[in-house]
Amino acid sequence: MQTHFIYDRPLRYVHSCVLTEPRYTGKERDTESGLDYFGARFYGSSMGRFMSPDWSAKVAPVPYAKLGDPQSLNLYAYVGNNPLSKFDPDGHVGKCEGDTAQCGADLAKLVPGTKVGADGTVIKAGLLQRIWNHLDGNGAGTSLVSSIVNTSTVIHISTDPGSRNGSTAGDAANVFIKYDPTGSTNQARTGPGNSAIAAADEPGQVTLGHELIHATHIANGTIDYGLGVHSFSDPTGNYQERWRTEEFRTVGFQWFTQPGDITEQKLRHPFGLNDRATYTNPDNWTPQP
Repeated sequence: MQTHFIYDRPLRYVHSCVLTEPRYTGKERDTESGLDYFGARFYGSSMGRFMSPDWSAKVAPVPYAKLGDPQSLNLYAYVGNNPLSKFDPDGHVGKCEGDTAQCGADLAKLVPGTKVGADGTVIKAGLLQRIWNHLDGNGAGTSLVSSIVNTSTVIHISTDPGSRNGSTAGDAANVFIKYDPTGSTNQARTGPGNSAIAAADEPGQVTLGHELIHATHIANGTIDYGLGVHSFSDPTGNYQERWRTEEFRTVGFQWFTQPGDITEQKLRHPFGLNDRATYTNPDNWTPQP
């Protein structure tokens, strides 16, 4: 029995009676060009290089460069020239882990056309579907999924049934998201404008979207863990709540967002939900004159 192989040697197996030859990168080689197709770009194994540089959704001189890692400056290299300990499914990575079927179903509801591959890799909708999503009110979610696919940060997504919450932690290299597919309960407006505030359930897709927004802030280095004060009112009076500014920004409260931000409020509207009024529950609200 052969127990070891040379890197990039064809690994032959039979699937549905068709002989295929995926490489150690997991991609099949084009017989005419000799290149491996990754979805985002082509890879030449004989040179150990991609045929085009890694691209970025945001214009940058050297996309995804990390000064502490010189190999990140090479936009043509495969996973920092370390293929034995790292992998890159399609040139950009976002992954569902654990219950990938549930994760894929929730991403597809959040952004029509989004798929999850057999290995858990998130695949954004095709170009025409993305254009249609922007026209029919799903533009924020579409931009959000595109951003997690395009970033060099690996976004690990897993379900956390029964938690009635979500969480996000990590750094510029890896971000780990957990969310409850059944959703969570938050304080939302009961109608338009300065209407009454009451506890309301939100679906798991919105909870997932909220956590994905945190992930993009971590990935692009704009996350703020400081404390802030959010002022709001309803027919009963004026109030303030004190919590992390990152949460206020992610929800989409005025004075906390930055230009171009994707917010939870924008993700709620396609689901027919009213705006979220606060981040915390009433026991954390302080009445104001």
